[in-house]
Amino acid sequence: MNKYLFFLPAVTLIFLCAACSSFNSPEKIVKLNTAEQSELIIAAKNTLLKMPNYKVSNTDKRYIKNNAPHFRVRYTGNKKGKYTIRWEIPSGLTLQVFGKGDLLDFKESFEKISIVTIKVNNSKK
Repeated sequence: MNKYLFFLPAVTLIFLCAACSSFNSPEKIVKLNTAEQSELIIAAKNTLLKMPNYKVSNTDKRYIKNNAPHFRVRYTGNKKGKYTIRWEIPSGLTLQVFGKGDLLDFKESFEKISIVTIKVNNSKK
């Protein structure tokens, strides 16, 4: 029995070192590359422009087609997460596309579109 007590601290130390090393080295999350981000943005843009219940002027549509949106993603796994794609249009509209899940599958991750009108006051006092 006494000879096993000698090995107990050594085994405990090895176990603790192994446990601590797993906490110090988190898995690296695989993010979207530039081409995949572009595909997601294009899918969002096409969906936004083709939705019949959103009345966006032709000028605003041209702005969306020709300007890069603000793109933000919070990763929850390899190429998975929550994203927001937002255009702030000079006419005072903010158009946003939200989604979560598999970022490579837009149809599955797409959640909603919102259009926010910001009142712009150009009058001088």
